[in-house]
Amino acid sequence: VTDAVAQGWGVNEVVGEFSTDYRPDPARDANLVQGCARVNNHLVMPGGTFSVTDALGTVDAENGFTDAGVIVAEQHVDAMGGGLSQVGTTVFNAGFEAGMDDVEHTPHSQYMSRYPEGREATIWTGQKDVKFTNSTPYAVLVQAWVSGDQVHVRLWSTTYYTVDIETSARTNVVDYSTTTTTGATCVPNEEGEPGFDVTVT
Repeated sequence: VTDAVAQGWGVNEVVGEFSTDYRPDPARDANLVQGCARVNNHLVMPGGTFSVTDALGTVDAENGFTDAGVIVAEQHVDAMGGGLSQVGTTVFNAGFEAGMDDVEHTPHSQYMSRYPEGREATIWTGQKDVKFTNSTPYAVLVQAWVSGDQVHVRLWSTTYYTVDIETSARTNVVDYSTTTTTGATCVPNEEGEPGFDVTVT
């Protein structure tokens, strides 16, 4: 690829960016760093679709991932790649703010206050993905990294859409309940949050 061709792609400015906070945890942090490294520097051409799970590749120890907290069947347990949904959520929001076409995202079964209401996405390789399509005439470069106890994602391109986002008040609020479980894989969760509906426009 020549410089002239690359310059014609329109990768000139930040068109969408988002950051999410996390509390340091060695195993989860390692997954966030490795996940961002694998998402970083992907180029999405006009009409192309970006997949977080495709970018991550095989999530196993050989590829630098480890066991950390995930939600499985409403329980918090440790599993390979725990925390990668935060990478997916941050990518989703950067794409959302850039006006990318939402192809696939799945909210978590439980709300986590570190994410914006109605705008979070879990991933599970082979079952749940975060995908967006670039419907602009310009290429989109994905930049992702971890610093300052935050996951950061920026999309570089040329501004094509003007994006205004509004989130409704909560409706159908259901208070959380407390359950007690025992077992070798049981991980305490102190982030009880009520369930609710919101509409994001």
